[in-house]
Amino acid sequence: MLAGAGNRRERKGSPLANSWRQRADALSCCSVCVHTGTPDSVSLDASPLRDAAAAAAARAEALLIVGGDAPLLSDFEGEPPGDEPESPDAAVWALQPLLLSWQCADRAAAKALAARLAAALGGPTVQRSTARPGRRLIKVEDEL
Repeated sequence: MLAGAGNRRERKGSPLANSWRQRADALSCCSVCVHTGTPDSVSLDASPLRDAAAAAAARAEALLIVGGDAPLLSDFEGEPPGDEPESPDAAVWALQPLLLSWQCADRAAAKALAARLAAALGGPTVQRSTARPGRRLIKVEDEL
């Protein structure tokens, strides 16, 4: 979850959002984020897939998963691809984000929607470790 867009006041950009997008790029999966604010929203970035056909398939699947549960705020369909880097090994920040965003009624609805999208399109699951209470460790369960 990101407070607003995750930007910091004293510096440019959003390090948490950028790190999450780099993780999605390394795993070659979509990036799903909850943006807190008034109202809360959920965004899905398909640019880490690095393939127009895969991004279109992810878009279609995401729209089927969400259905009419939340109104669509932004959609990348029909947008010009922009200046794509010539190398497929270019850094993820050189790629134009392909965002789908949905407005949610409340925080619980946003989290539930993000969980459904992440389960279908977001790669491995992240769970809190229960081994040592009081510690905030996470473990990543890869589905390789």
